[in-house]
Amino acid sequence: MYCAFDRDRAGWFSLKQWDAKSFDALSSFTTFVRSKFGKVSDFIRSLEEKPGSGIDLMELRPGLRGSGMPSDDIVLIFDGVTTGSLHASPGHHKRASVSHKRRIASKAGELGPQARLHVQDILFLDKWHADQDEGETESWKRKVVTRMGTWIHA
Repeated sequence: MYCAFDRDRAGWFSLKQWDAKSFDALSSFTTFVRSKFGKVSDFIRSLEEKPGSGIDLMELRPGLRGSGMPSDDIVLIFDGVTTGSLHASPGHHKRASVSHKRRIASKAGELGPQARLHVQDILFLDKWHADQDEGETESWKRKVVTRMGTWIHA
């Protein structure tokens, strides 16, 4: 299965190669948030009603006003980094079509229990930089060429 994603058989693939839409959405999200708050974790903390309570999707949206991010990208980011489930008990991490259930709940006007985004879910984004992700791919290619004398193509 790994080879299906590592199409050029480099032994490495990036988020951009794995899922370009998610990469672009995450890149836009982190760029906007860092410009306003410095760190993604500080952004989430600023939206929490009380420390450690996390935020739901409806609390995230106002914080991203002015970002230019499409609604679908905001849902993609939220669903991608949230570890909880719409109807799961605390500590239970199974997720079943959270986005679909959220859309149904939103249309009905009843959001009910929701997945919550917590600071610990996004701490990795404080150190993640889209340009470095792309740079690491190029660095890996250079290492392969140096070691193997050629770049391997599928």
